[in-house]
Amino acid sequence: MSNFQARLKFYNGINTAYSANYTCLRIADQETPFEPEAGKVYTRADVFDKKPSDRWIAKKLDVVASARNTKIAALNDALSPNDESYRIIVEEHENAKNNFLLVYNAYYETDKKLEEIVDGFKILDKDFDEMIRTCLTSACVAFTDPLLEKVVEVYLYYLDVYEKYTLMKTYRDLIGEISNSLTGSGRKSYTYDKPANPLVKKLSREQILDYIKVTATVFCDQEDALKRSNKALTKAYKNGAKRSTDMYEAVNEVNRLTTETSNAGTLSSIAEELFDFATALELRLESANTDDGLTSFSKFMEKVNDFISGVDVFGKEQFKVNEIYVHQYELDYMKFLFHLLQTSPKKVREAHSAEELRRSTDKAKEQNKQKGE
Repeated sequence: MSNFQARLKFYNGINTAYSANYTCLRIADQETPFEPEAGKVYTRADVFDKKPSDRWIAKKLDVVASARNTKIAALNDALSPNDESYRIIVEEHENAKNNFLLVYNAYYETDKKLEEIVDGFKILDKDFDEMIRTCLTSACVAFTDPLLEKVVEVYLYYLDVYEKYTLMKTYRDLIGEISNSLTGSGRKSYTYDKPANPLVKKLSREQILDYIKVTATVFCDQEDALKRSNKALTKAYKNGAKRSTDMYEAVNEVNRLTTETSNAGTLSSIAEELFDFATALELRLESANTDDGLTSFSKFMEKVNDFISGVDVFGKEQFKVNEIYVHQYELDYMKFLFHLLQTSPKKVREAHSAEELRRSTDKAKEQNKQKGE
């Protein structure tokens, strides 16, 4: 969970690739489709001769496709399997995995394989899972068994490395699918909208907006819980300062509320990351519908030239992308964060009305906006 800022840097690359694709898709969508009439015999000229508008569109597409191909190649090369940074993460992941297996099996006196203990971010051993969840959601955890503490420490290190590893794989796989979704000429390939990698999934606009509502509500609920704990702690301090107060009880109450407030702060941070994660997916969808690096002036001049060349710039609706690629690792990570908070999208929807979900979304987005200013 300490890798979110690094995650966003990788996401910027994915978003750039999506925007480069969008410019090509938008321009290709302006081309006049060839629609043969039933029973008519067509000559070569009917099929291949271009109108002035199509010749202009083809020129535009050639330019942006070339720029897109250069950018995609650079993004792909930025983290290739030949890079030192790539090899370091792979080796670190392998070492962390082997070390965790060694310590875990020694402590529990077993001989399990990794897939018998964990499934990605999910821990299959319920007792061990609850212990790790407590460690990740509590401000302070005390162990009476130093050997067990070592097992937990080694696992948490493995978890951190595994998150880095999935981040790297997510970037590689998504850039690969985005690259292959268009041909070198900037048009849809036969794999467009059909990812070849089984770990790459699709999320619709509606699904992303639902994630936004649900995660915003979780975040607002945790923020409200933190505020209540802070308020109770402040009141306990004030009560403890009164002469008539039993100091033993007052100190115990302050200590209890201090722990509760610290834990609430940890849960609020996890909920905030969950909301930020959903927001990052929303930004990916936005990037998939945004031109790559075009200024307002260049867009204006493009429309002027479109109009002069006979392209319909008024009647046709702008091309829109309604689905984006996400990685299974990303979906697993979101489930992991929900699990830490002991909730799920279904539970959140059941516990809140549509109006509460809407208000929470507005509130969380406004808070994010203020944070970014």
